[in-house]
Amino acid sequence: MSIPSRYRKFFPINKTGNIDNERAQINKLFRAILEDIDTVSPDIITAVLGEVQAQIDEGDTIASWGAILGDLEDQEDLWSYIQEFLEHTGNVEDPHSTLKFDAVAGEAIGGQRAVIIKDGEALYADKDTVADAPLYVGISTHAASSSDPLQIQFSGTITDEAWVWSNGPIYLGNNGNLTQTKPTTGVVLNLAVVVSPTTILLNKIANILRS
Repeated sequence: MSIPSRYRKFFPINKTGNIDNERAQINKLFRAILEDIDTVSPDIITAVLGEVQAQIDEGDTIASWGAILGDLEDQEDLWSYIQEFLEHTGNVEDPHSTLKFDAVAGEAIGGQRAVIIKDGEALYADKDTVADAPLYVGISTHAASSSDPLQIQFSGTITDEAWVWSNGPIYLGNNGNLTQTKPTTGVVLNLAVVVSPTTILLNKIANILRS
């Protein structure tokens, strides 16, 4: 589906090479969609979000998808759009198999924990181990003992019925734990954004906001 001129005028997203301008541009785009909430069709929303994602995938934008969402003001309405986008494009379940890879646990790893790959082994990522922040690769999908196979997911959505997240970004805590409390020490690594209380959307490129 073609994107109406009302939304097309906001593309390309990255016109100046400045991340603040880029985020402001996407904010304007999504606010325009929200103004049309009663009339805009889900197919148009899918097309717009798909174009934004395509530009990110092609390296045409600076900010990652999750960082953009974390900055939006009208988040509560947008979450339903994001879920609609994922469902329309089939990215809720099946494609996750292409967004995961297998590794070997270098220590006992719990499920749904942030991990790095170091010396060929998966280890817990930790906000206070600043030097290892660039080695972050994704989230463990299950628990594993040391030397056992470990599956790691690096993009897409993850759901855990035990989670009770609030809207907003997800950061790296200690020992691979995910947290919504923005760290005041160590590295500030933005890993994901909340889609619903039990589902998060992983950033394709984790944002090191401070180290």
